[in-house]
Amino acid sequence: MADQGEQYEKSWILHHILDRYIGSPEEVETRRRRVLQLELITCGRLVTFYTGGGAEGIRLKGSDTDTMLIDNNVIVLCPFQDSSIPQDSKDKTVFMMRDADSRPGYVNLELVNQGPTRNKLINYSIVRDGNAFFISSEMCRRNLADSAGNMTNSIMETHGPAVTLTSVQSKTQFDHDLVVAFHCTRWPREAYEWVSRPRQHSWPDKSLRDEIVQGGWHLVPVGDRTSADTFLQWRISFTTAERKLIHSLTHTQFLIYGLLKYFLKQISDRLKPIFGDEDILSSYIMKTVMFYAVESTPGSLWQEKNTFFCFMLCFRF
Repeated sequence: MADQGEQYEKSWILHHILDRYIGSPEEVETRRRRVLQLELITCGRLVTFYTGGGAEGIRLKGSDTDTMLIDNNVIVLCPFQDSSIPQDSKDKTVFMMRDADSRPGYVNLELVNQGPTRNKLINYSIVRDGNAFFISSEMCRRNLADSAGNMTNSIMETHGPAVTLTSVQSKTQFDHDLVVAFHCTRWPREAYEWVSRPRQHSWPDKSLRDEIVQGGWHLVPVGDRTSADTFLQWRISFTTAERKLIHSLTHTQFLIYGLLKYFLKQISDRLKPIFGDEDILSSYIMKTVMFYAVESTPGSLWQEKNTFFCFMLCFRF
């Protein structure tokens, strides 16, 4: 009992430190509301969706708030669900997903309808492959970097699907990435199991799963790095779903998620010398661990008095 009491006391202390360091429930809610309000400000055909720790409501030194730019005039169809172009999409640029020579989660995008107002970023990224035309992820990413760099008088460096701004004057790299994305409303086969699998502890609940499925997902310009040819490959992204799941966490769960991200920042500099790859552990992996832990355990476990135990549980996962 003495050991348990000592663990409870340490967990209370840790929880309140995290509450001050990462944010109280009110502060977290205010940050999230601010992001949602910013997203209402559209820029023509482009819709902005903010990602990263900042958009999730985390306040940590170095926390990023990245921007996904979604083209409203582009839609993506699934060949096993869509046999023809929808009537209300005749004036849009339409791509059809095609199998890619890669691991699951990557596709090629064949151009099947050229909208009258197709933007230059798309125009300059279309390539011919046999009798069909495809949009190249590598060219799209490179064209975004060139366009954004010219507009802001900055150097744009590519990392994964994103381009990162570096100021020409100060040579200071900002923690802000830009990612172009295309929306698809048809839930992909790769994620069918996530929707229907048994959930002993009812998280996420059916209403949230339905909301996520109805909201669709996106494709971002990066290929499978284990593939021999990534030039045309686009990666399936569930960024919008992930943010909804993070927002559904209890405050204690959210603080432990923040602690996992903080822990990663403390060890990240040591990973590359040891393993030769600084991305062997990533913030995305920490997020996935958190989702798995919450889905696999009863909600009653996630209390202030169990903060340290829950963190160690995630660490073991």
